[in-house]
Amino acid sequence: SINLLTRTFISHRTNLSAMRLLSMATMLWCIVTASADVRGVEMPTWIEEAGCTDGQCGPIAMNLMQTANEGHRNTAALQTRKKVAERVVRHLKGIGDSVRASAVAQQACSLCLLAGRNLDEYMAVVTGTPELGILFLWVAELSVDKTVGVTVGDVHGTNVTYAFLGNHLGCVRMEGPSGPSPQLGLLSQASVAIDGLVDESQRRLANTWPAGLWPSAAVPQPVLDFADTAIEDPDAYAILVSYKGTLVERYSSKHSITAESKLHGWSMAKSILSLLIGARQGEGHLDPASYIRALEIGDDEKMRRNLTIENVLSMRVGQPLDESLGTSFDLWTAHSSAAYALEGLPRHSSQDGDFYYASSNSNLNSRELRYTFADDAQGLAEYLEYPWQALFAPIGATSFACEVDPAFTFVFSSFCYASARDYMKIGQLILQKGSWEGEQVIPAGWIESTTRVVSERSPEYASGWWRKERQYPTAEFDTPVISATGVSGQYTLVIPEHDLVIVRLGLAEGRSTAWWNSSGSPLKVLLDSLPSTPR
Repeated sequence: SINLLTRTFISHRTNLSAMRLLSMATMLWCIVTASADVRGVEMPTWIEEAGCTDGQCGPIAMNLMQTANEGHRNTAALQTRKKVAERVVRHLKGIGDSVRASAVAQQACSLCLLAGRNLDEYMAVVTGTPELGILFLWVAELSVDKTVGVTVGDVHGTNVTYAFLGNHLGCVRMEGPSGPSPQLGLLSQASVAIDGLVDESQRRLANTWPAGLWPSAAVPQPVLDFADTAIEDPDAYAILVSYKGTLVERYSSKHSITAESKLHGWSMAKSILSLLIGARQGEGHLDPASYIRALEIGDDEKMRRNLTIENVLSMRVGQPLDESLGTSFDLWTAHSSAAYALEGLPRHSSQDGDFYYASSNSNLNSRELRYTFADDAQGLAEYLEYPWQALFAPIGATSFACEVDPAFTFVFSSFCYASARDYMKIGQLILQKGSWEGEQVIPAGWIESTTRVVSERSPEYASGWWRKERQYPTAEFDTPVISATGVSGQYTLVIPEHDLVIVRLGLAEGRSTAWWNSSGSPLKVLLDSLPSTPR
């Protein structure tokens, strides 16, 4: 197999640069076994100050640092974010080997196996995202095998494996020889059921807009100019614009992105969760005004914070678990992300109604969604299939993959992947007030209420959706701009007044906001050129 040929061809002491020459050939079956002598590699000063010196850091990290010294574009960010990097390194040194290794394994599994990126592309993400790059300080071995998953070994001998569950449930951490739990087989069964929902959706919507055939009518020149300008950002993966139902697409050939590429939306998953809660409420199985179960804390704390589902959704429940840079890895790699969030919740720190944006809140509500199904194997299967049954399949967004933690709760804070077109369909669903091909997929009242700001304590945030005209007054928008937003420049912008939806996906934040968040930005120019559309 390619896997075995790769092991044979690459010596045990091959460094990462040599691996890059083979990455296109190995594709998903990529193996890195790095034991290179790293003495003499010049390290950025913040690494030395953090106490990570020869013998304490993984050899892959040393190659990254060497690449940075040779002028690699993205790793310069590690230098410019010195204080952040120092803080993250200090934290990661103390969180435990399994958490660090899990964070690397999770990303490698999702990007290499689920998203289909090769090793070189994965390392580009690592070096362009300082927090992930820093994790490589402790990585000694990275093994990726489609039939097994991903195993990461750190310099202290800890090994972590993430199993690959297929194109829709992605990757999950194995905890012991039997997997995350004795119910691991349920994930595979759910994956098969989801495949069936996807196949049926593709047959039913194959020749309808916008699942298959997008209109080809001419669009105004300013729309084309905007798309051409936005894709010029070297960190952009994809720019899509839907104007009055006509789609304009631009993809980055530099990053090998196509219309079929699965791309990480990061916190845009929070907006997906908001839609699913709305769907479940519309079925009569969920009351947003009810308190969350939260067995990990007392009723007095729930009442003091007013921990209702709707308040958690709008992030108005007081100070959350600390999620400073570095600590997010603990949340992402916990056995139960919801339980971890509650166990670390500061007690008596703030009053209810105070707005704190936190990924932990989304994972609490993801578990609340699970609680609306029976507490048995059948109920778990229905929960795992629900995002596709209630949302993705009805609108033809069949590329979506959303991942679970080892407790089988969707990590809707951060871990959904999809094609740019399918993110566009989510935005179009908002524009159409939850209606799709004559079917009311999400109640219109829910769309209206959750995209509207509900408290002046959080004037820029609704309930799973940002309001960019409030968040960034300098952008000088004079119309509502509803946004699903993810770190590193992931956006789905819905602008009802102009019958406009824009999707931007990419690698890094940096210049990615220049096209929309300043006076005279390309987006502002576009909006000023378009007539208003009564809705």
